[in-house]
Amino acid sequence: MKISFYLFKKFLFSKNAGSITKTISWLCLLGIGISTMAMVVILSVMGGFGHAIEERLLSFEPQIIVKSKSTDRNIQRAELSDLSKKLDSQFFINSFLFDQEQVIFRTASGHYNGAIAKGLEEKSLQHFIESARLFNTNKVKEFSWKDDITTPMVIQDDDVMMGSDLAYESGVFIGDQIILTPPEALLLPKGEVPPYKKMIVQDILRTSVPSIDSQYLVYRKNPHQPLFRDALSLETQLEVFTNSSLPVEKVLTTIDKTKFSMETWRERNSTLFYSLKMEKLLISFFLFLAILIGCSTIITVLVLLTTQKQRDIGILMTLGMKKSLLKKHFARIGFFLSSAGILGGFFIGIMICLILSSHQFLILPDVYYDRTIPVEFNLKAYGAILLGALGISYLSALYPARFISSLEINQILSKKS
Repeated sequence: MKISFYLFKKFLFSKNAGSITKTISWLCLLGIGISTMAMVVILSVMGGFGHAIEERLLSFEPQIIVKSKSTDRNIQRAELSDLSKKLDSQFFINSFLFDQEQVIFRTASGHYNGAIAKGLEEKSLQHFIESARLFNTNKVKEFSWKDDITTPMVIQDDDVMMGSDLAYESGVFIGDQIILTPPEALLLPKGEVPPYKKMIVQDILRTSVPSIDSQYLVYRKNPHQPLFRDALSLETQLEVFTNSSLPVEKVLTTIDKTKFSMETWRERNSTLFYSLKMEKLLISFFLFLAILIGCSTIITVLVLLTTQKQRDIGILMTLGMKKSLLKKHFARIGFFLSSAGILGGFFIGIMICLILSSHQFLILPDVYYDRTIPVEFNLKAYGAILLGALGISYLSALYPARFISSLEINQILSKKS
């Protein structure tokens, strides 16, 4: 090993090494290092973005949404209410009924727009508001439903909160009055007054969840008086919030599938998670190709090295060094070169990730929901990167080293003489 390391320094980076060989060696070293660094940083950032999206969704969306299969709305509410009590007593988790329906609203300036009106119970509504406040101050945490909210927002029956994107699109500000009506009211005969409800926009919510910010109107649910009792799109559902120590699957097994249909938060956002997974796989594939191309330059370095150092190789063979040992030394030279680039790029990438995770730099512009760059440390991914890169570099170093087996001492000395 010491001889291999000595030859590595002497043949590639010493003063007597050829300028072409030295230049290509440095380019190979830098190329492999930059590719490895990029793969570590990008995979960490992609994992961080995925984790941040999950935190956002779990702060505003329940882990499970349960719907009754009954067509009678009174039976639906009764069955869901009984299920809520059962889950609360069995698992000590929080579950709340909520109403959801499609509405059309008219602003004070005469603009019309569509939205999804969601009525939440008082406790669920206050934590929904508190989650939005924390995200607006870049503070993320898992709520303990037993904790009391220090500054609860007072929501009246005629108050509504509107998503920020929906408010911007409709030209609505805090304090504006809007008029809500169900979509089917547009089909009423001429002269018949459609059902409507006047509501005041008390707050504009920025939840960092695009679907909520662009579609939802949130209000306090009145258990005795739905927003529009006879609306065709009105649905009463049950939202179930579990904690991190309780698997969602365990809760699902206790719900009667003959009476209820269930949907987890991952199923509701399956398209988003699938696109994130595919994006991560494609980026990893192309970065892996970059490392592969960088490691392939080792072949060029070693072939050039064996061509320029044939006299030195002949002297070593004359002194009794076997070809098999020479092949090992030259393979180690290539492996040392690529390993230096891989390990250097890896540790630089880890340092960049540590800096990004410890300092919340506001790098991204205001149009993004999160202006910082989140980072997630994945030891398994890092191990796979190191093992894969080192394996490719070792195989790349083995192939050109076999060129030495075709050399003969007499041919080498006759060429140099």
